[in-house]
Amino acid sequence: MAEEFVSAFHATNNEKLVEFVHSYYVNNLNSPEFCSALQLRLNPTNNQQPGNNPTLIAQNFLQDISRLHSKHLTMEMKLITMEKKLSKQLHSVAVSKKLYSLLFNAAAAGPVLFAAVGRWRRSVLVKRETALKKRKEIVDRMILVARPIVTGLDSIVNAARGLEVEIKSLSEAVDDGEKVAAVENCFEELLQNDEKYNRVINCAKELVLQSIVLVGNKGTEHYFL
Repeated sequence: MAEEFVSAFHATNNEKLVEFVHSYYVNNLNSPEFCSALQLRLNPTNNQQPGNNPTLIAQNFLQDISRLHSKHLTMEMKLITMEKKLSKQLHSVAVSKKLYSLLFNAAAAGPVLFAAVGRWRRSVLVKRETALKKRKEIVDRMILVARPIVTGLDSIVNAARGLEVEIKSLSEAVDDGEKVAAVENCFEELLQNDEKYNRVINCAKELVLQSIVLVGNKGTEHYFL
């Protein structure tokens, strides 16, 4: 996932990056479908059918969430690394601009060709600085939304773990109303957390897309990180 983002981020236009954003900021956990299917399998008349082990189903769902959680953590770390490198590059460009400004001022009374070269070099630096700032603005926005996404997934992981424990406990009990109620509470918590996560992921997508639109084209020059 991080590799796909880097490839899209370094494209000469924003089309690939927009496509990545649309595919990345999506809630594909299907928690409501999972809960409905699992509740059906917990029915005493169904849970003895082959392949309908509720505990195993809950474990598989938890594994899927954990993998998604890991992907978003990896992306967050990648974004932070990119932001640091972009900041260093911008600092380097700023220093170079000051240097060429001094040289240009010193060359103003000198040969015309030397002054022209100085102006050209400074214009190149200005263009590079603009492109880097555009890239950094997008990365900054993605870092801003990354933490709420990971936090939302944390809550879903915790709810799924609690559900797994309660289902296992229910499977070892005989017609225990309290344990059935505990499982139902876990289902409700999981669905509530999934709904919150869905709002977070959709908001994140809109915010990142807005940042891409605001900065416009990132520029045709590649400044690899």
